[in-house]
Amino acid sequence: MYTVTLRNGGSVIGFCGLVHPDDQDKPEVKYAFAREHWGHGYASEVVCALLPYAAEKLGLKQIIATVAPDNAASRRVLSKAGMTLIDTLPEDDGSQTLLLSWHAPAVALQ
Repeated sequence: MYTVTLRNGGSVIGFCGLVHPDDQDKPEVKYAFAREHWGHGYASEVVCALLPYAAEKLGLKQIIATVAPDNAASRRVLSKAGMTLIDTLPEDDGSQTLLLSWHAPAVALQ
């Protein structure tokens, strides 16, 4: 996980990174920001930078994300980053979680 700071003052406003919850095999992108920093595009900026970094520097081919169906803001962030819905997962409490996926672009052989 990485801390996310403001460029102009270095204040920590949130975090973002890749995790393997419950030892799942696919890396999952997670992020959270202090409420006063919601709606400024920071999550989109960070996730859009993290995914290509993970492919180029870490060699990851696929990254997933989970989001509640009613979390429209996070769904937009993940969509802007190129993630697509691949499944809807049932939860123990009867709710559902959306499963999204991102695949690293194929690199042309030269």
